[in-house]
Amino acid sequence: MQYTQLEEINTIIYQHIEAILKRLNHRIHFRLYSIAIDENNKADKFHRVKKTISTQAKNDKNSTECTTRYEYVNDPLQEIKQVYNELGLLVQQEDTLTKESLHELIIASKQSYVQQYNEQLHSVPISSGSIEFASKDESAQLTKEYIEDHRLLYAGTFEVSQQTENPYTVIYLLGIRNLEPNVQHTYYSKPEVSFIRMVLDYFFLDFFTEGKLELKLLSENISKYELIRKYQENEVQFLRRINRLFFGKMQMILHQSSSNTVSQYSSNIVKSEYYINNLLENIDDISTQTYEGASPFGSMLFLRNSDIKVKQGPVKFAIEFKTDDLISIEDAKRIRKLLEMTNAKKHLYLISDGNWVYGVGEIQWDKLKETTSFRIDFKGISKYNLVSINFDQSPNVAGELILEGEKTIYRSNTDYELTYQTLVSVMFKNPKIGEEGYTSERMVAILRETFQGEGTLLASDNIPMLEQIIRKAREQRHGTMVVITDSTTAEKELDILRKQSTLIEPCVVHPDHIKFLTAIDGAIYFDTEAKCHAIGVILDGIAQPELGDASRGARFNSAYRYYSKLESEGKKCVIVIISEDGMIDVIPSFDDEEKVLDLVEEIIDVLDQREEPERDLLLQRKEGQLLKLKKTDFQPLMSLAQKFGSKQKYDKAKLYYDEAFGIAGNTFIPAKYHNWRGVCYYHLGLFTDSIVMFETAIEIDQRNDSVYIGNAGGAYLEQAKKSKGSKEENHRWLLKSLSLLEESIDKKMFIQGKDSNMAGLYNDKGICCSQLTKNSMNETEDLKYLEESVAAFSKALEWEPSARVILNNRAGVLEKMDKPLDAVKDYIEGYFVSSEDEERTYNFEKIKSLMESNSNITLDVVNFYRELVQKNKNQIYEKLDNFFSTLESKAQPGLDTQEAAFSSEQNKEL
Repeated sequence: MQYTQLEEINTIIYQHIEAILKRLNHRIHFRLYSIAIDENNKADKFHRVKKTISTQAKNDKNSTECTTRYEYVNDPLQEIKQVYNELGLLVQQEDTLTKESLHELIIASKQSYVQQYNEQLHSVPISSGSIEFASKDESAQLTKEYIEDHRLLYAGTFEVSQQTENPYTVIYLLGIRNLEPNVQHTYYSKPEVSFIRMVLDYFFLDFFTEGKLELKLLSENISKYELIRKYQENEVQFLRRINRLFFGKMQMILHQSSSNTVSQYSSNIVKSEYYINNLLENIDDISTQTYEGASPFGSMLFLRNSDIKVKQGPVKFAIEFKTDDLISIEDAKRIRKLLEMTNAKKHLYLISDGNWVYGVGEIQWDKLKETTSFRIDFKGISKYNLVSINFDQSPNVAGELILEGEKTIYRSNTDYELTYQTLVSVMFKNPKIGEEGYTSERMVAILRETFQGEGTLLASDNIPMLEQIIRKAREQRHGTMVVITDSTTAEKELDILRKQSTLIEPCVVHPDHIKFLTAIDGAIYFDTEAKCHAIGVILDGIAQPELGDASRGARFNSAYRYYSKLESEGKKCVIVIISEDGMIDVIPSFDDEEKVLDLVEEIIDVLDQREEPERDLLLQRKEGQLLKLKKTDFQPLMSLAQKFGSKQKYDKAKLYYDEAFGIAGNTFIPAKYHNWRGVCYYHLGLFTDSIVMFETAIEIDQRNDSVYIGNAGGAYLEQAKKSKGSKEENHRWLLKSLSLLEESIDKKMFIQGKDSNMAGLYNDKGICCSQLTKNSMNETEDLKYLEESVAAFSKALEWEPSARVILNNRAGVLEKMDKPLDAVKDYIEGYFVSSEDEERTYNFEKIKSLMESNSNITLDVVNFYRELVQKNKNQIYEKLDNFFSTLESKAQPGLDTQEAAFSSEQNKEL
């Protein structure tokens, strides 16, 4: 079946998904796989779609426009099992494949996720108090899984319209990672209130025309396409539309909240009813109001109307408005004023049903066990969070066995845990997920990853204290920084920074005091024992051209420079930057994929644009930075290795190929990467390894393997030439080489015909046949290989007539066959096409040697030489010309050149 322009479609879908997810949370990374389905619903074509750095130079003269820094690759996979393995799905053996069956597979593969989430939640401390910690090994494993694992999987389907063929179906599988655990937990356990689930559903159902894809050519000059969108909206507009629908959906769930009705909202179908509600607009209006110059902060709790009005119900009002004087949710100014009376920490909220505000009150949560409730937390001008409040059962492990007659009963108490999950954050009308890039779990993971290595101690008891300090510092609305190092580093650094900080006796600071201690400019400095050493620290680092971000403020850039200084000295450090606009950054983030892409881009640009020795110094610095980054994707390193290989820096290319393959692990790697790596090893003289790589490429892609087969043949040839093994072993390698080279030639001729340049293959074949004469059994076999060798070199010269190496190779074989006239002619032609004096000297010596031992061919050779001079009038070489003039005068004294040539022809006829 024909899948017209499938790779172009895959690339455009990747770009749209990337733009959407990055706007939700810039730390999100994802994997995208496309599975084309044939007319029988059988999986037919598989691609891994990825973004990487282009290896083409910027502003390439051969390009019609400025070269983009990114390119998108569609790596072909062999079977669907490889897709399942890479996404951690259970491998299925099915005749047909649908989006529904894949969705069921995702759920089956993740059925234990809720249990894993709860175990991790209890193993990783998120607050101070009596907590039982995991062992060091278990903690390290949890940290690794938290930072690296991707657990949110999604399957979506498009139908692709074809102008000349029947439409076909493509199923896209996404593996999304770097989301916070609570976002993943909501996605799997409560999909009806998962914002990212709704975004993905509507992208596949309502971004393009009724979930159908149709390509539109934007420019014929550069063959640029786009997919026709249903509303012609961009990613920002799409997310704002989905945000409005999501709030409308939450309002409908609120009005119909019960165990029987909520589940209906988990279905992934477009519902026009969501457009009716105006909850988002009302909340947004409130968030833009100030009160006596202060930005809006506070919380509104949304409950069902019946839960609010029932007597002795769950709401315990501190103040309750009169029934005939309720405040409309549309009265933004009055509600903004009332927010001053709320206190989320004391569980004191404005109580609303989504239409009216009934008063300020507390909640008796045990009376809301079966009810879905939401809360809006206002975080400043045009900033607010929509939070789901859950009342979950938590069985008490302490119980007892009771015998009642013949019955044995295990009786235990059931605890209920009140949990909060931020469903979506809105900042200036733009939805975000992931709590602005910060959660307690992530902070704990970074602290462990940084300080629990060799030679550094971080007691488990100190982790919740440090995390709580950071959470308290977040309450500083003017922005601040928290620096954490080991105690030795803290003492030495603050001795250096004493003139630009306020030093204190190291002590444990009460968390409630952090807000006040960070009110002054500068950072607050802690050690890993949670002891504060200084406040108001002005961080100092070394400015370097490649460090920093011009789009960020002075606080971020000074922190980054300071961290880089400590890192260069081998010191461990964590810095949390809390900006005035609420943005939170953690250094190191262990989220280095974008940094890796940026650095790879910079290194490629240096290779293209810089000259030595400046290039080498810059490369050394940038490669040193790249070495320190955490890498989870092999593709950028493949691009970097390919670029070094194109610059013939094969040692560097090998380094990055090896690292890329190590990162890939069991991930399927297409044949072309094995081949490129093999070429690199070949040029480094590692022929045995290169053979393995070429043969792996052949095994993976047998439909397009002519290049790989030829490369393997060349590697076997070099292995035989360089090896000091037995003659029998070398002979076997040469025969294997000859077989592969001939197979490659046949395949390329069949596929490409005369359009294929096969000079290299024929040249290798000629060398191989020549080498086989060293181990030939008799003169007949010897002559056979020599004749095949000459024929192969002659074929090579049909594609590259002026290739000195091939001419010299053929000349060498002709010498063995005792054909000095033909041999010297090739050496003369090789002399004419030589570009270096050293090459001409070699050819001259070969010509001289042959002429001295074969004087009978002098006049024929001189005649051939004169003809070449006539053809190449601008290429007269004095040394060679004098040599032939001397030979000519000795052979035919008294005759000029024309007479000598005529005499020679007369003799040939006789």
